Amino acid sequence: MIPQDVKYISRMIPEFERLNKELQRYDVLEYDHYSNELKIIRASEINRRTKHYG
Repeated sequence: MIPQDVKYISRMIPEFERLNKELQRYDVLEYDHYSNELKIIRASEINRRTKHYG
């Protein structure tokens, strides 16, 4: 069974199901609707700006 959010996004973003399999936990997928440009931001590239409490 495919979760509703994955089904919904796969209609908007071409090849989303393949991209979703490549994403690791906490990775971010940035999509520009106007240019159809995709950018994968890896978890290791994300800088936390707030204190992490666990």
